[in-house]
Amino acid sequence: MSLGSYRNLWNKVTGSPEEFTMQNRAFNYVCIITFFILVFSLVFDLFIEQTIMSAVLGGLILLLSAMYYFSRYKQKYRASTIIFVLCNYGTLVLNYFVNEGINGPTLALFTITLVFTTIIVDPKFQPLLIVTHILLVTSILAIEYTNPAMVPATYPSRSARFLDWGSTCIITLTFLYGLTNFLRKHYDAKRRQADERADEIAAQHERILEQNQALEKLDDEKSKLFSIVSHDLKGPVNALQEFLYLLSEDALPKEDRIEIQAQLTEQTKYTSDLLDNLMAWARSQMKGMAPEIKPVNIAGLTADIIRNKMSTAQRKGISLINTVGIDAVAEGDAEMLRIVLRNLMNNAIKFTNEGGSVTVSTEEEGDDLLIVVTDTGVGIDPLRKQDLFTLRTKATFGTNNEKGAGLGLAMCKEFVEYQGGSIWYVSENGNGTSFYIALPKSTDTDRIEAPQLVTNKSQIKSTAR
Repeated sequence: MSLGSYRNLWNKVTGSPEEFTMQNRAFNYVCIITFFILVFSLVFDLFIEQTIMSAVLGGLILLLSAMYYFSRYKQKYRASTIIFVLCNYGTLVLNYFVNEGINGPTLALFTITLVFTTIIVDPKFQPLLIVTHILLVTSILAIEYTNPAMVPATYPSRSARFLDWGSTCIITLTFLYGLTNFLRKHYDAKRRQADERADEIAAQHERILEQNQALEKLDDEKSKLFSIVSHDLKGPVNALQEFLYLLSEDALPKEDRIEIQAQLTEQTKYTSDLLDNLMAWARSQMKGMAPEIKPVNIAGLTADIIRNKMSTAQRKGISLINTVGIDAVAEGDAEMLRIVLRNLMNNAIKFTNEGGSVTVSTEEEGDDLLIVVTDTGVGIDPLRKQDLFTLRTKATFGTNNEKGAGLGLAMCKEFVEYQGGSIWYVSENGNGTSFYIALPKSTDTDRIEAPQLVTNKSQIKSTAR
């Protein structure tokens, strides 16, 4: 019989842990063990010619079988326990007086009876049980001491006494072993359940922490979005209204009109870039933007972005340099990569002083293609490193007081990771910054996707001063 079959059989005879309490199952276990002990004792007493005890044991076997039946199958555990305790102690008292009292093994049986009775009774009755047990044992010892004639010699020979004591010791030790083993298994099962519950609670706690972090992130994103909409977007719109009002005044001098028109152009470009970022970020947060990974020609993509940023760089006298090779092809989503590079270029121009330069280049590193955007600007404060790629970062002004919303780099990191890549930077405060994008290299040039495939090396370098 396999271990699983043995366990199923044992649960059938003692009751499953799901249906019965430990005390109830222990009582059923005691009934089963006691049944076999009584049968053995009956046979043994018949062998040593203890006829009275043999008759008593036969009656106890029938009574014990009935108590087990009512406890296991009729759910009458409490009543069965009471009857069992009363009958057990009654039998022991009778056995004490017919089995040579203190010279017989009954006192040893009293001890083992107290042990398992303490286990099966309700804990609130245990003190009463112990006191009753002590009083009962003391009383029968006192009766025998004061009235020795009440305890006659019943063993037919000296060997019969030794056999009775020996068998009682064997029965007691076997019973104690079985009961201890039962309790140990119950304890091990409860400990496993407690460990599993602790693991479950720990896992649940971990899930709650993750959910709290996710909620905090969502709250940060919501607060950031409200800040952008209420301040960074509303501000330029109000400024546009004021500029348009001033332009409508006929008395406005020509020099002021030209200056206002230039400011209008900057505000419109800033607002357009901000709206593009907001729309792209909103689509990604609503799970509406899934990357379409294809081979992307990086030279064509960067050349297109540089052309769009040329006028902004010219106003600050900044050189835009594209040294990306024609054969630089990465696996990515062209539109996502366009948004990332456009934001990195915006930041590079924004934080570079007049006369500086911004260079886009590529490097190969193992199976990855590194796209590098390097500027000669003011660098990044090391204190901002921890939050730079998050929405917790604070928006800062550029070298010409250009405004920023603080959304770009968080979105860049998210979009690069969507494509299976990574992004980081190297910066020295006051000596410029290099942002690195790592994407898998591609050799599948048949599916190259780019807005413009540049084939002339002279087109790659664009300088604006």
